[in-house]
Amino acid sequence: MLSGCVRNPDIRRTPTQRRFESRARCQIAESWADFVYMIRSFLRFLIAEFLVGAMAGVLFAIISEKRVAGFIAGIMFVALGLWIVTSPLRTRALIRSGTFWIGLVYLLFVALPLMVTRFVNVSLQFEEVRIMGFSGPEFHRISTSVYTVLIVATSIDLALAWFFARKKRATKSTK
Repeated sequence: MLSGCVRNPDIRRTPTQRRFESRARCQIAESWADFVYMIRSFLRFLIAEFLVGAMAGVLFAIISEKRVAGFIAGIMFVALGLWIVTSPLRTRALIRSGTFWIGLVYLLFVALPLMVTRFVNVSLQFEEVRIMGFSGPEFHRISTSVYTVLIVATSIDLALAWFFARKKRATKSTK
């Protein structure tokens, strides 16, 4: 069961501890199982993000027709975005994560518009396509930046989940 930041008022905390615990992620999970689920989820997301990025590069290297490689890569990126956005619906703690929100932005404002525009304008070269007011290469640079932010957010969420899990386990073992 996940909850907000409920603390035992009998325990004294230093100002640094109070400040740290008052952040939005102060208690994103209640049980050890929730933390394990979060760590596994973020780790899976991070591995998938690296694999999809690497596979897209390999696709463009081995497939001579760039449109076909782009379509396959686009499908992979949209599928990744859908997975990142729909997986956290199982638990509220993941919905509070930066990975979920940046993944949502990535899916709705980067991957889907790029994919739909390429499908609609299949006869045009990528340089001639306009996506949300940007040329294809400009929008691709933006999408690469957003994807990098997604990877960084997932890494931070993984580190935070791991940190809070260790903290939870330490307090659990001292009781």
